[in-house]
Amino acid sequence: MQDEWFGLLSNDLRRTILFELLERHGEGETIAVDELPMEEYDPRTAQTLLYHIHLPRLDSAGVISWDRDEETVEHGPQFEDLKPLLEATAPLLDLPTESDE
Repeated sequence: MQDEWFGLLSNDLRRTILFELLERHGEGETIAVDELPMEEYDPRTAQTLLYHIHLPRLDSAGVISWDRDEETVEHGPQFEDLKPLLEATAPLLDLPTESDE
């Protein structure tokens, strides 16, 4: 499973989604896909990649639950298993963690 976790974190768009969910740490809190911080990406390219590659991959891994109809994401059943790795990685990427609050 560790190889899969590292594979999920190997892409910047997927990391953006996962760290946004980590930052908004309320389990069950949904985030609209169009509210994800994608300012640094070309909007058309990011949307295509999100909907056809990254959201399906994160959803199938169980780390997010993606509602295609509502266009929202939230913690998936495996998110808590990935959370320690996200928290350990965040300082390397200069991102806030729960312990910083």
